[in-house]
Amino acid sequence: MKKRPVMVWVIFIFYLLSIIMTFASLHTFLQGVNYLNQSHPFWGTADLILSLLVGVLNFGAALELFMLRRLSVNLFIGALVLGVAGTFMQINLLGATQGFVLTYATVGWVVSVAVIFYSRSLLKKGILI
Repeated sequence: MKKRPVMVWVIFIFYLLSIIMTFASLHTFLQGVNYLNQSHPFWGTADLILSLLVGVLNFGAALELFMLRRLSVNLFIGALVLGVAGTFMQINLLGATQGFVLTYATVGWVVSVAVIFYSRSLLKKGILI
């Protein structure tokens, strides 16, 4: 059995906390609590499903990475593509151009790209099977 690199642990814990926060946020939102100001567009069913799907894909990718499986790379890429598409959907269809939407998305994309490059490097080194 191969020893997991420290960064694999860090990535797994990060995405574990991320999916917990995603579920908590969605649960809070579905309970009718909305901490966002009134200028934020209402989240529709597509936004909720997309948010949940991206979170689940990212966590699945992190779990696959933790298990040192090559599928993690494709799952991370899929989550990034879906996340980017969802952000552009919010911007174009809902007019969600507030700074926090773009800032949050950009930070998420940078993290995702870094994780993808790291996962690909593990794949090239033969650590992922």
